[in-house]
Amino acid sequence: SIRFFGGEPLLKFNLIKDIVKFAKKKARFYNKSITFDITTNGIPLNDEIISFIQYNPEIELIISLDGDRESQLINRVSLKRNLDSYSYIINRKRILKLPKLTINIVAAPNQVEKFFHNFVHIFSLGFRRFNFLPAYFILWQKEELRLLRQQFQKIADFILKQNEYIYIKNLYLLSKAPLFNDGLVIDYNGDIFPSNLILSKHFIHLRSKIRMGNIKEYFLRKPLSLKPIDINYLMKKEGNR
Repeated sequence: SIRFFGGEPLLKFNLIKDIVKFAKKKARFYNKSITFDITTNGIPLNDEIISFIQYNPEIELIISLDGDRESQLINRVSLKRNLDSYSYIINRKRILKLPKLTINIVAAPNQVEKFFHNFVHIFSLGFRRFNFLPAYFILWQKEELRLLRQQFQKIADFILKQNEYIYIKNLYLLSKAPLFNDGLVIDYNGDIFPSNLILSKHFIHLRSKIRMGNIKEYFLRKPLSLKPIDINYLMKKEGNR
């Protein structure tokens, strides 16, 4: 399983294409199955990218869409403040035909009261695969957490009433450290980490402590022998400072 994330991974689409083609060729040679997923804000999507994903059904495209236009743009503001990611996503009708299309829905304190409304809105657009992400590393008040639980219950009740299959990615993923990915992470410069923890501004100073080497240091015939440290222990230790 190979995951592409960032930042915005589709800014390096040619690199993604090369990796997918190479990995699929190796998987066929060794008679192994392989999957990919790409997490994107949806803005770089174009016909070339959509066609490539369509013809490579092993790829799951994960698009970040928090709800209606107001909820999407309240927390996803472009540097130039002139990009409407909501319109970019919903106006690309071809993406609904992709074999594995999942929507990341983030619930944050400033729009949690609309969480159920936002889910139903996205559902009404035709999406049927979802991943729910309560916002991390910000302070939630008790009332906001009560609302979050209430909204999740309404979403669950809504899903149970549907007469069609709805995919919930959360049911199939369980990381040792909340929010972050398990498994080897290769950074842009080839550095190897046991988690994407170092992509968070809260933990970027730990890069040197959890770096496990660099992919360029290993040869094809030399097996990786890596012993990752306890990420949860590090997070707790840093959080207590």
